[in-house]
Amino acid sequence: MSQDSKKILTRALYIGASLLFLALLIGTEFYWRFDPKLHMIIRSPFRDTAKNEKTLIVLEENSSAVDTARREFKSIHPGITTVYLFLDAGKTLPDSSKQQIIMLQLTDKYLSEVRPLHISSDSSTQLLLIPNTTQGLPAGSSKIVYLKNDSTIGLLQLSGLFISDIDKDGSEEVNVPEKGGWMKLNTETGDWVPAELKPRKTTP
Repeated sequence: MSQDSKKILTRALYIGASLLFLALLIGTEFYWRFDPKLHMIIRSPFRDTAKNEKTLIVLEENSSAVDTARREFKSIHPGITTVYLFLDAGKTLPDSSKQQIIMLQLTDKYLSEVRPLHISSDSSTQLLLIPNTTQGLPAGSSKIVYLKNDSTIGLLQLSGLFISDIDKDGSEEVNVPEKGGWMKLNTETGDWVPAELKPRKTTP
């Protein structure tokens, strides 16, 4: 094979490899990165007042194509996502005849993350349900799952309320203006009680 033929072959192979890489890149970006539908299970531990650890299972279903890595649906309006919340009972799927199940329906979004936090007045911990998009949600709109004293689960809708570790003690408080300021959750009654804020350290 002549030197010119080798150069032509090398150039052709280089161009072919470049085009193949470009095709794969475009296909992955616009087509293949989407799963045909949403079927997502999130498991997250939290604990009750007696520090017994439980596991919340979040099961989500939507018939729209979705890319869970980038947290977006292929369609602009993917419709309704059905979400089931239940405690782990050794089963992947919920059994309504044997365990408590909370069902949610989310429009044009799904829950992409479950984050632990501590907004209770006791030693129990709670879980913040975070949607894949905050578009169309009221400011400060959050859903929080907590364990009641009878080991069943409760659901809080926090709309317009601000969550922050205001005194920097490692646990969060909730600002409830109609209650007078920073509050903690009483998991026995489901009511808000005043938070006992630790004094901030002042530097001389």
